[in-house]
Amino acid sequence: MTEQTKRPRAGEWWEDENGLRCHIIGIRADGRTVFESRQAGIVWKERDTTGWQQLEECDSYEWVKPDWVEITDPDHVLRRGVDHVQFKLGPKKSPRWYAVDQSTGFEVRQLGCKIRCLREDLPEAPPAPPKTKTITMMRWLCSSNGVLWFQITQQKKPGIWKNEINVGTESFEVPDE
Repeated sequence: MTEQTKRPRAGEWWEDENGLRCHIIGIRADGRTVFESRQAGIVWKERDTTGWQQLEECDSYEWVKPDWVEITDPDHVLRRGVDHVQFKLGPKKSPRWYAVDQSTGFEVRQLGCKIRCLREDLPEAPPAPPKTKTITMMRWLCSSNGVLWFQITQQKKPGIWKNEINVGTESFEVPDE
């Protein structure tokens, strides 16, 4: 099965392979695309519009392409009218983006689709966890009289008690300053 290529239609805005924004006037009887561009005025192009991209939200030459960014945080909670989801509806239809409405409040991990929002609406990333390092200390059982024992943890042998027995090590996560 071959994939159908979408062709420009009257009233749509498209961008050609060179980045030229075109307002489609229509298709001539011979199949050529008739369009208007700010730079060239009204012109027509042979049938092949390969490499052209439809600007679905465009409504003028002044329109600025939105700066969409994908949301990948699985804990992100979808926001109505801010986030957009992309569903592929059937094998012949191309994926479309829809503003979040009924899926408001769902987390990204709950949906099997792509999520995006405008860069300006992108939630701040959670702060990075503080940098830490692991230190390992020796544990000692110590006694000055052989009757009363206590445990201390330090990097070196204490050297001040009559009885000092190394009983292992213990590791700690400490801030890495």
